[in-house]
Amino acid sequence: MKNTLRLHVLLVFLLILSACATVKNQMNDSDFMAQNQPVRELKILVASDGSHTRDQIDQFLQECSEIFREQVGITFIPLKYIWIQWENRDVIPMLEELARSTEGYEFDLAIGFTRWTTGELLTRNLVGAWEGCIDDTYRRYIVVKHLDKRTLLHEVGHAFIFSHAHSNSGLMMPVSFQIVPFIPIKFESIYLSSEDRIEVLKNKGRQFAQIPMIASREHVLAKTTRSRPSPLWPEIR
Repeated sequence: MKNTLRLHVLLVFLLILSACATVKNQMNDSDFMAQNQPVRELKILVASDGSHTRDQIDQFLQECSEIFREQVGITFIPLKYIWIQWENRDVIPMLEELARSTEGYEFDLAIGFTRWTTGELLTRNLVGAWEGCIDDTYRRYIVVKHLDKRTLLHEVGHAFIFSHAHSNSGLMMPVSFQIVPFIPIKFESIYLSSEDRIEVLKNKGRQFAQIPMIASREHVLAKTTRSRPSPLWPEIR
């Protein structure tokens, strides 16, 4: 038990040091702000199973958009909201269902919102489980299992960073891992490292309909289509 406690203390200390190596203290610099221009507006297609209200999602996306705008000059503009149902809640089936459900719509990123089931939440607290994911084919389909800004921004970061999967500091560190049940170790920084910011700016103008060249592919989409897109949300919130 003492060794486990020491390991936790060491990990927390390392996390604090790693999270500090970010662009957080550079964002008021005039050159930094100039590099963020022009601002790119990402067209977001929102898919939800009803776990969150539209107002909750709107507020969440607005907060995430402001954080990313300050760092790299990219904002999130939700264009449409569609219903989605997940028959299989594993990573690839959820990403493929999101891809099928959004066929026929024009957008840059599609973000699917859901909430952990009771079983998933228990698994997460016992041994750890994924909180968000993005496909490795187009890097444009994202699923998140809670309204956590770091989780979503981390996945959006993957949509512009192709040379590596994760980093040693900042936003693109792995999201979390589990050592002791019910005590997840989370990396909380919402700020990119300087190196990751440079790559995001480099790929800022990417076209999402094109398959990017990335270092490694894990969550590859099958070639599946759907005859028509999922229905839009009703205007009632």
